[in-house]
Amino acid sequence: LVKEAMKAIKAFGSFDSIAVRMRRNGDYPFIAEIGLPPELRALEMSICAQNQHGESASPVKPQCLCGQVLMNEFTTASSCFSANGSFWCSDCKKSQAKLSSMPKMHIRGECLRHFNSLCLLPIRVDGQVQGLVHIGDRRKDLFDAQSVSFLEKTVSIFGICFERKSMRESIFGYTKDV
Repeated sequence: LVKEAMKAIKAFGSFDSIAVRMRRNGDYPFIAEIGLPPELRALEMSICAQNQHGESASPVKPQCLCGQVLMNEFTTASSCFSANGSFWCSDCKKSQAKLSSMPKMHIRGECLRHFNSLCLLPIRVDGQVQGLVHIGDRRKDLFDAQSVSFLEKTVSIFGICFERKSMRESIFGYTKDV
């Protein structure tokens, strides 16, 4: 179901890539992706700082923009964040310097180097951020407040899917791919 929803969103905007991160063992790895550059996937699989063994540091310390969205560590004073906690920019190269200068912003910048337009949309399950949808494209000027609002409503479907999966697991004691 997630893969089908991803395909629909990707086709809607003809986006280069779409990926989903979900909480697992204190981190938020990609669980599904379409078109994500392999080198970006390898570099950004974890949102956390890594120890010398390549394991996520504890406690979780987000080191990227995805982490800022997932941890609700954003400021609506920035035009890069929506009131619902989504991050978006339509000229990543120009936004990178601005973001790096903001207090409490921890970014590695890999996504900003790979894409010109980027949108990170939180997935909420039972009102809590449990994951995000990551949309990237090489073209500039793909996102504005109206398109982000539409995508936020669309991504709420992911949260409903994961809530249903969680309920099914607790009632029936089994998992089935979402």
